[in-house]
Amino acid sequence: MAAIVKDTVGRFSNVVSDYVKYRPSYPPEVFELLRSEGVTTDHLVADIGAGTGIFTRMLVDQGFRVVAVEPNDEMRKAAEASLAAELSSGRLTSLGGKSEATGLADHAVDVIIAAQAFHWFSHDAAKVEFKRILKKKEDSGVKSQVFLIWNNFSSDAESGTELMRGYEDALIEYCIDYLKVAHGWVSKKGSPVLPKFFAEGELKKAAYVAQNNQRFDLEGLKGRCLSSSYAPKPDHPNYEPLMRRLEALFAQYNENGLVEFRYTTEVFYGTI
Repeated sequence: MAAIVKDTVGRFSNVVSDYVKYRPSYPPEVFELLRSEGVTTDHLVADIGAGTGIFTRMLVDQGFRVVAVEPNDEMRKAAEASLAAELSSGRLTSLGGKSEATGLADHAVDVIIAAQAFHWFSHDAAKVEFKRILKKKEDSGVKSQVFLIWNNFSSDAESGTELMRGYEDALIEYCIDYLKVAHGWVSKKGSPVLPKFFAEGELKKAAYVAQNNQRFDLEGLKGRCLSSSYAPKPDHPNYEPLMRRLEALFAQYNENGLVEFRYTTEVFYGTI
């Protein structure tokens, strides 16, 4: 990931509007998993890399007390604007920290969640910080203290569709950083990141297929693409070819003016 981490904070500043409009939510099964691991509304949850607050809102709506940590000013302001009532209620606190410097006190939180964010972290430094801000496991009373969540495109042969495979092919061809970003959480310099991040033997995984799909018109399909930091900007030579490819995919696969975006939500969890 060394080639893409040089501006992990600022690279979303120009896509906030599309991010708010077009990014998916998360399936309710994620919250069933949290509860099965002993996480209750009595626990304080840190949402690290909270972005525009998509998962933050779901946490608060489920009754959790949350500290949202987001370093990008534009994304954090968007979250704070949409969650103003929750901030006023005291159920939510918003901080401008980073994964490796959250601004939280020692042993301040029971649980850490990173939704669609861990691949941007400096993993070794984040692990040190997570250990610092987490309560001792015996004090928190939960089975698992760290949950890393991704909504991934369902483009494989088993769960994907022709649209999703064509969409990913377009990203690979026209979005220079796509493979680095999309797969950066799996491996870094050839060695698996996640097993090393969690304590030995503690990493667990859950997956939920097609529980939070989205349906888009052509504008939405383009907006979903442009909400990604790796998407080329209008002045980039790949921008127009990518838009034409999306138009062709939409023309081929839309039904009654809509295409379905399919996701597989993966959760990696355990203790560190």
